[in-house]
Amino acid sequence: MKRLIILMVICTLLVTGIMAQTEGMLQVSVVTAPTGKEGRNYAPKHCVAIWIENESGKYVKTLLAYGQIRINNLKDWGSATMNSGFPYDRTDAITGATSTAHDTLQCAWDCSDFNGKQVPDGKYKLMMELTDLDGKGNTLTILFTKGKNKEILAPSDETSFKNIKAEWIPM
Repeated sequence: MKRLIILMVICTLLVTGIMAQTEGMLQVSVVTAPTGKEGRNYAPKHCVAIWIENESGKYVKTLLAYGQIRINNLKDWGSATMNSGFPYDRTDAITGATSTAHDTLQCAWDCSDFNGKQVPDGKYKLMMELTDLDGKGNTLTILFTKGKNKEILAPSDETSFKNIKAEWIPM
């Protein structure tokens, strides 16, 4: 009986550790810029999306999505949301019309998925996509760890994304 109790305690501790859910906030700031691609270019008008995926690439939640008629040109974001069964999901996201000028965008993630459920600690991907074309634009992936430690990320500028800052702040 004593062995059974010890085994149950160990299993409980393992499951609790695996499914830890640190509360916190991921704050994101980025300045958008033209895609620099030739073709049917609508610049400075553009569509942009920022979302979260888990480490294996499964869609978690949209943080920001600007675009109306040409929103379907955000191919990667569209695929991620469609694969989750919620095409172009904007639940709780900052949303707006197609942007007419490049500017600083800010958004935050509260550690919940598109169903409002808290996600477990672990590695996640901050995804960004911008297009000013009739087709695929530019994307950016930033890896971060949701957990007990604060993490400040300031990746190098990329085409379409400048002055990038992502800060994970655990509560």
